[in-house]
Amino acid sequence: MDADHRSIAEPMQDIENVGGPFGAGTVPASDLLDRLARLHAVLLPHLAREEQEMMPVVAQLLSYDEWRATSGIARSSEANP
Repeated sequence: MDADHRSIAEPMQDIENVGGPFGAGTVPASDLLDRLARLHAVLLPHLAREEQEMMPVVAQLLSYDEWRATSGIARSSEANP
């Protein structure tokens, strides 16, 4: 999973770097779409792996209330009712 996270970081940074120029109209949409495609290629397989391999482990180790307390879901939902 750590290697997956490292492989996702660069495409995400590329999207952040082109966001401002794209918004300003100085970068064509095709540049942004190319970067999104690169992220898509690494992110979707990673998310599928997390769901298939990691979430069953998490479900065995944490109760729903524990998950909410550690994941920030409870805090964010309390802040934004």
